[in-house]
Amino acid sequence: VWGYHLLPDIYHQQIIEDPLGLLAQWKQLLSVYPPKLKQAILRRHLGSLRYWKVDYHYQSKVARGDVVFLAGLSARLVHDIMQVLFALNETYFVGDGNNLDFAAHFRLVPARLAERVELALCPPPAEDRFSRQRQTLVELIEDVEKLSEAGGCQV
Repeated sequence: VWGYHLLPDIYHQQIIEDPLGLLAQWKQLLSVYPPKLKQAILRRHLGSLRYWKVDYHYQSKVARGDVVFLAGLSARLVHDIMQVLFALNETYFVGDGNNLDFAAHFRLVPARLAERVELALCPPPAEDRFSRQRQTLVELIEDVEKLSEAGGCQV
């Protein structure tokens, strides 16, 4: 859904044949998580999270119950959260699959991440479900910001 990312794709590939050793060289270069990559990912995705956390339009769509907007934005915010968590834990993002399985082993991760992500992406039927969904996401964003600050990342 969110595209391919060259460095993580190379890092996670299993080399079957590499007669010139080129792929092995690339993978060796990626054995240490690049600090500049970490900062770039944090800057991009924390910026998005901080923006949407307080955005008026997001709040108005919640009040209106705009299902299509909220479904798309919720997925986007969870993606941003996952990108930040992977970067904070200096782990190459694995793409769209198994994010929560990876995150379960991270040192820096919000409490009850999987449960809260599920609530954010699949809010249970209730009159105030979109308000609860937004509140869940805002709280996750705040927890991710705290983890970023605790990890010494000033972005």
